[in-house]
This record gives sequence, structure tokens and C-alpha cells, in this order.
Amino acid sequence: EVPFVALSVQHDGCSSSGQRRGPECNAAINRYCAARSCSATGFGPISTGDFEATVVCLAPEVVNVQSTTYTTMRQRHPNCDGNERIGPNCNAAISRHCNEIGLTTGFGPLEHSGDGLQIACVPSARVIETSYTALSQHNPACTRNTERIGANCDDAIHRMCVASGHTTGFGPLENINDVAVIACVGP
Repeated sequence: EVPFVALSVQHDGCSSSGQRRGPECNAAINRYCAARSCSATGFGPISTGDFEATVVCLAPEVVNVQSTTYTTMRQRHPNCDGNERIGPNCNAAISRHCNEIGLTTGFGPLEHSGDGLQIACVPSARVIETSYTALSQHNPACTRNTERIGANCDDAIHRMCVASGHTTGFGPLENINDVAVIACVGP
């Protein structure tokens, strides 16, 4: 767990009284993890308390940080166009981009400015097609009708990945109707 005060040092837009997830927190988590000698970047928060966030930092050998553009992301998913900088369409575009360059999947944006963005590709993640019905077993608030992406689904994905023997996970990488594709990382 990381105190929000430590994340707000990295990006003042990510704090316990302000944004708890979104582009500013992605940047704060990226910077927080990159400042640690054993990590390249990270994702999350997979859960939050009143004053802290649970984040996942990934070692350089587990993740490949890439620079790209929203112009390129738009080719992977037309609605990841820079107007949506973070969300289900960009999750899909990033995952598709990483897969198309020979890496399993990815997450982000870690940082963005104008048309440019940084993403993280994860070559050894386990991609799982599941359902919102199954995810709701891990967190009842993660359903296809209420919250397809966000805090409750982040928690459900984490719990589902842990239950299947992994350290954690992220996503949804893709989602339509009741289908949710997630990525699990760790042993």
C-alpha cells in the first residue's frame, strides 16, 4: 500500500481528496514505481482506502515501456482518439497494439501529452476471457450493467487473478455484453 501523499508528490492531481484513478494517478503510479530501483512502471490502484492505494510495481524484465501516439492507438480502436485518454476503448487499443508488436497485452497510458503517450506492454501476462457475471462473484459491484471499468472491477479482476494462482491482474482489455477479457500477472 502506498499513501496517497506519496503519489501526490509524483503528480499533484492524484490524491486522497481528489482523483483516485485516472490519467493523473496513472502518471503518479508510473513515476512512483520507476523511482524504485527494482521496477520499471506499475498500475493500479487495485484498491484504495481513505488515505492509501494498493499499486502494483513491475520489474523491468516483466514489462516493456513503449512510446506511441493516439494516432496509432486510433488505428487499433477508433474511439481511443485522444479525447478518451483512459477508458475501455484505450484499454482495448493498448492491448491490441502490444499484441500486434509481438507482446501479449498491455496497460496505460502511463503518461500522455498532446498526441503522445507511454504504454506498458507485458509479454508474459496470462490473458483470460471471462464474464462480468464471473467477476461479480469477486466484487458484486462489477457488472456489465453498472460498472464495466473502474474501482470495483479493478478489485474483482485482482481477486479473480489471485484466486487462479496469480499475483494480480488488470483490465478489462476488451469487453462486450457480458464478456470481459482480463490479464493476470505473476506466478
